[in-house]
This record gives sequence, structure tokens and C-alpha cells, in this order.
Amino acid sequence: MLRGDEPIRAERECERAIETCRWLDSAVDGVIGEFLSRYLAWYNLLTVGEAHDTQEGLAEHRDQDVDAAQRSLGQAQDMQDAAADAGPPERKIQILEDFYEFRDHAAISSFLRANHFLIDLLFEAHDKIQEVFGRNTQVALELFADPEAEAAEELFVLIITALSPGDAASGLGSLDEEWWLEASSKAHCLLNLDVEMV
Repeated sequence: MLRGDEPIRAERECERAIETCRWLDSAVDGVIGEFLSRYLAWYNLLTVGEAHDTQEGLAEHRDQDVDAAQRSLGQAQDMQDAAADAGPPERKIQILEDFYEFRDHAAISSFLRANHFLIDLLFEAHDKIQEVFGRNTQVALELFADPEAEAAEELFVLIITALSPGDAASGLGSLDEEWWLEASSKAHCLLNLDVEMV
């Protein structure tokens, strides 16, 4: 339950999250739009709920959301720092190198320049992977050639994990259900996700 100046502090945290997300939304072409909608909704709940602060359920709900807001605010601020000068595809590719291991840097950079619509999807993918597999999960990009596939080359996002095979498969399934099955239409059969066991 929020006490004393905690509602004020929580409201300020939320305002900072919204400001950060608005900046990122313009800097990275809407990649962080989901953050923005999440915190706008939370902020509205918080400010409207001030008049009903005696309701136990609302206060408890806000307690949980304050923690989630603070964690995700840290992630958003990390991305803000990394994407400070985001703009042309070449600059965004350089920023991606802070989030992904490029296996065959020249080939992957060339592939992304030719298919620049994948770049924003890769920013989004990294965020979703961290949500499902945990913060600081390592992720690599690798190109695979398949002469029988619709596209000659396909870029794979490899989620590097020490989880058991069953847990890794479960995480990948959650990622599919929560995001990738819908988002994959933006990839035009040029991007896929998989796990790499270590």
C-alpha cells in the first residue's frame, strides 16, 4: 500500500517514463510505442485514483505497477541513451550492434541496409526477448541461406540461453504467442527467432 509521499513519487516516476517514451518514440520511429501506451494508462489510473486512495485494492494494484514502472523505466532509459542519435538506417544498424552480436558483421549490415524495414522490428524483438527470457539475455544475429526457402537468405535472431531445453522451448512459445506470431508479418519471411543453448 502506498503511504506518505509515495503516491507523489510514483506519479513523478510515471511522468518521467512517459517523457522518456515520447522521446524514444520520435527517435526510433515508434519502436517504444507500447511503453508509452502502458504508462499513459498507468498514469491515468494513478491520477484518477488519488481521489480514492482509501480503497485497498487500488492502492495494492498501484504498488505492483510502481515496481513494474520503475523496472521498465530503467530499460527505456538504457535504450534512450543508446539511440540518442537514431535516424538514418546506417546509424540504427550501429545502434543495433549494442544490443545484438553480429555474426558476420559485413553480411548482416548489408542485409539490413537492403531490408531496412527489419531494423525497427529488431529493436522491438530485443525488448520482447528481455521481457520473456530476462533482462541481460544475450542475443545474436546470424544469416542463413536456404535455397528452398521463399527468400534466398533469412536473418535469425538467436536467443542465447542456459535454460533447460524444455524451459527454453516454453519461453520461445510464450514469445510467439505474446508477440511474434502477429509481428512476423512485418518481416516478409526474412526474419525468424530461435534459441541457442549454451
